[in-house]
Amino acid sequence: MANPDIVKYISEQLQKGIALSLITDKLRSAGWKEADIQLALSSLGTASVSASGTSSDLRQEAASIKSQLKYLENRLGSLEAKLGVSSKMPENATTYVEGNVFEPVTAEKFSPAYSEISPEKFQEPEKLESKITGKWFAALGILAIIFGVAFLLKYAFDNNLIGETGRVILGFLGGVVLLALGDFLSRRERYRQYSFFLSGGGLAVLYLSIYSAFNYYHLISQAPAFVFMVIVTLIGAVLAIKQDSVWLSTLSLLGGFLTPFLASSGENNYPALFTYLAILDLTYLVISYFKKWHKVYLLSFLGTYIVFYSWMAQFYEKALLGPSMFVLTIYFLIFLIGPFVMSLARKIKSENEDILAAVINAGAYFVTSYILLKPDFDAYLGFFFAGWAAAYILGAYVLSVVNEEDRVGILGLGGVGLVLATAAIPIQLSSNWITIAWAAEAMVLIWTGLSLKSQNIRAFAYIVFVLIIIRLFAFDLDSGVAIGDSVAFFNQRFMTFLFAILMMFGATWLLARAGEELEEGERSMPVIMGVVANLLGVFALSMEVSQIFDKKVYELDQASRQPSIFAPTGREDTWRQIDSIHNQQNLALSVIWGLYSGFLMLVGFAKRIRSVRILGIVGLLVVILKVFLYDMQALSDLYRIISFIGLGVILLLISFLYYRFREKIKELVL
Repeated sequence: MANPDIVKYISEQLQKGIALSLITDKLRSAGWKEADIQLALSSLGTASVSASGTSSDLRQEAASIKSQLKYLENRLGSLEAKLGVSSKMPENATTYVEGNVFEPVTAEKFSPAYSEISPEKFQEPEKLESKITGKWFAALGILAIIFGVAFLLKYAFDNNLIGETGRVILGFLGGVVLLALGDFLSRRERYRQYSFFLSGGGLAVLYLSIYSAFNYYHLISQAPAFVFMVIVTLIGAVLAIKQDSVWLSTLSLLGGFLTPFLASSGENNYPALFTYLAILDLTYLVISYFKKWHKVYLLSFLGTYIVFYSWMAQFYEKALLGPSMFVLTIYFLIFLIGPFVMSLARKIKSENEDILAAVINAGAYFVTSYILLKPDFDAYLGFFFAGWAAAYILGAYVLSVVNEEDRVGILGLGGVGLVLATAAIPIQLSSNWITIAWAAEAMVLIWTGLSLKSQNIRAFAYIVFVLIIIRLFAFDLDSGVAIGDSVAFFNQRFMTFLFAILMMFGATWLLARAGEELEEGERSMPVIMGVVANLLGVFALSMEVSQIFDKKVYELDQASRQPSIFAPTGREDTWRQIDSIHNQQNLALSVIWGLYSGFLMLVGFAKRIRSVRILGIVGLLVVILKVFLYDMQALSDLYRIISFIGLGVILLLISFLYYRFREKIKELVL
């Protein structure tokens, strides 16, 4: 019986004037079987069209269409006679559409794309019964066979029906038969999915047989058991590549990583274990040359670290640090190279998943290394991280030489290297040296990003600058500054701020010079960084000025707590002196801010930098508000007078300079 969906679709497309060959081609591309298509055509009384489209088929189709058109014309004529209307078309070949508007008939009207009903809607769905009978039954059947083999081996063992060697040989033969049958059926498209279950079952039976030979019957020792399981794993990998089956590859490696748990003797035979894991990871590396299977990477990576951490929890001791770090580094290099093998060897661009794999690999390796190395090599961990940061950056360079089109891989590897370099600084250094090193790194990154025309490198530099600002206020603000002992402007805190500010000004200058070379969304960065650097400069100066007066207050307070009989000092007199010092401090801050703002205005005019001029003007407005709103209330009469007069002098001087050089200033601005 013809499929009603296909019959309906063909009828609708024919009524729209679409050629029968196009309709059938569309149905075939949608996945319908040739027999179903021909059956539907037969039910419609339409000539069949073969996939080859021979001249005989085309003649049959043309005759069929003429016959259908003749029938439709006769039918239309009889309907018009009954209704008393005429369907004669205008000479410009237009067709009547809704709204009494004549619309030209275009080729698109007769193209398959114009169809309101897409053949994809009629794709034959995979019905539930097909899933159950085709996939679920196959999986359950293989599972049942595996259980059956296991029970058979146990039954034969309990009842001594077959010798131990015979039982293992039967298991091997069964696994080989399943593998061979699966490989044979994989060459036929109809049985392709089914063959994967057979091959996977064959691998499982082989693993089970080796496990029984080693653990139950003790026919082989641990070393041969490992060797046989490695061979089975390699066979599974080869079949997976040959049959293009990620599922089979996953099953093969899963059995491989379960082997150390299945074949464990309870002894610490770490050379065999480490070698076995390396072979499994190299198997993944070989697979990655042919196939970019991210699931296989994830399984190999997780399997390696699960086995390694299981061994660490049970057997690790300090004497095994060297072998542990050696094999851990081997695993790390395999998983570092694996995601980029296709890019290096076959010029295939990397994907975002490859970068994610590189990040996860680096995280696992360096966290594990940190745990292992910190007890005895804490003083050198920063150099360890820095060395691998250089290795990542070198890898990015090599990739850029081999496959310069792989921007994702190049920037991904370089980015991981920069993160490691940034992390190495706080691991190796301490206190303010971390901020200083980060500031130097950020400056170098800005220069590198501009030289290589890489926005990503510059973006990382901006992130480092943000970290610097956070660290300045969170950690460096009070470090190395003791009120009673430190000297203003010559202390650890100010030197840290000064270096960070200078690096930020240097980066601002480099970015401003780049100008149009910057990306559109990045062109405001010179202004932003310049403003931030100036604000940090004002803040640093204010801290040091305040430090001078805070030290005077501290010394005065200390002296008042230990009065001498020769120079008695009362607490009331001390408070008056402290109040006077605070007035001096507020006055000094107003002067510093005013002079700094005036300096910014002069620089802004001289260098034709509008943002600097505006920043200077805003600074002066802040000083004016401070003098009129705060100093007027907080300062005593003498200091209030000095504050207002000082502000007035600064403003008059700026105004005089403006009028004196007004024409030159206008010329500069314009």
